Amino acid sequence: MFKRIITVLVFVLLASTLLAEGGMNGKFGIELRGGATLLNPSAFDEDYKYIPTMAFPNTDPGASTFIGMAPTGSLLLEYLATPNVGIFFKTDFMFVQDEVSYTDLNDEEIFYNHAAFSIGYFGIGGKYYIPASEKFFISLGADAGMFMNYQSFWEINFFHDTPMEQYYSVDFTEMFFGANIEAGAKFMVSDTVGLGANVGYRIASMPITYPEELPFNATDIDGEPIFKAASVDLSGVYFGAGLSFYFGGTEGSSSSTSATGTQSTAVTGASSKYEKWGDYYYKQKNYKSALKYYGGAVKQAPSAALYKKIGMCYYYMGDKARAAQYLKYYIRQNPSDTQIQNWLKKNAQ
Repeated sequence: MFKRIITVLVFVLLASTLLAEGGMNGKFGIELRGGATLLNPSAFDEDYKYIPTMAFPNTDPGASTFIGMAPTGSLLLEYLATPNVGIFFKTDFMFVQDEVSYTDLNDEEIFYNHAAFSIGYFGIGGKYYIPASEKFFISLGADAGMFMNYQSFWEINFFHDTPMEQYYSVDFTEMFFGANIEAGAKFMVSDTVGLGANVGYRIASMPITYPEELPFNATDIDGEPIFKAASVDLSGVYFGAGLSFYFGGTEGSSSSTSATGTQSTAVTGASSKYEKWGDYYYKQKNYKSALKYYGGAVKQAPSAALYKKIGMCYYYMGDKARAAQYLKYYIRQNPSDTQIQNWLKKNAQ
C-alpha cells in the first residue's frame, strides 16, 4: 500500500509541476478510443475449468474466453502543458465473460458455470510527443491508477434433480492498483482534430478471495488446496485507435500595464507560452498554426521580435503585402537589420 501511495503522489507532483511550467494557456484535448486487450489469466482459468471437469469427468470444457481478447473502451482528458509534453486523466472499461453449461438426455440444463469481469480504470499519467512531420506525431506515455469492479462475479449452478443440487458464487469487489505504458501515433487532420492509434502493456492483477466453503475450500489427496489462484492476472498487451479533439491555447486576456508602465509578470509569462507554441509550429513549417499563437502573444505583450516572426510567417505563406506590414513595425525598432531593410525596399509599396 505504501508503494501505491508513493506512486500516486509522484504522478500528482508531476502534474502540478507541468501545470506550473505551462500555466493554463496550453491546449486541452479529449480523446475517445476503442480497442482490445489480450488476456492470459492462466491460474484463474485452471480454477474456473476445474468444477465442470470434476462434475463431468468425461467431458472437456475447452479453453475459456478469458484466454484471448477482450474489447475495451477509453476516454482521455489531456492538457498539453508544452508542445511536447502532456498530462492526462484516463478512464478505461473492459468486459469479458465465459460460460459452460451441460444438458441431460432431455436437453434440459443441469449445470451452469459462468464468470464475468466488468472492470473500470481511472488513472493519471504523462505523454511525450515527438514530431515526425508537420502533422504526424509519435508519442510515448505512462499512467497509473486504480481498477474497480462493476458486478464482476463467478457463479456455479447445479440444477435440481442432480446429486449436487447447489448454487455457489464468488463476487469480485476489491479495488486494485495498476499501470500502463504505451506508444502511439497521431495524425492531425486539422489544428483541432486528430486520428490516432496506440499499443501498450497493462500491469494489473485482481485479487481473489474464495469463500470458506465447498467447493472452493476443497483439497486434494495431499491436503493441498485445489483452487490455487490468488488473483486474476489482467496484465497484457492492448491496442486501439481513436479520435482526438483539441481546443484552447490561443485565447487570453488582453495585455495589461501596471502603474509603473511595465507589463505584469503574469501577462508576460502567458505571452511567452504562446510564443513558445508559435516557435514550435514555425520550426515545423506550419506557419498557419504559428500565426495563431504569435497573434495571441502579441495581444498580451507586443514586441518587435514578435512582429518579425509574424511577418516571416506571412512571407513563407506567400503573402508579401502582410509580411511587409509587420516587418515595418519590426524595422522601426531595429533599423540596423540590413537584410530586412533591403527586402522592404524591394517589396514594400
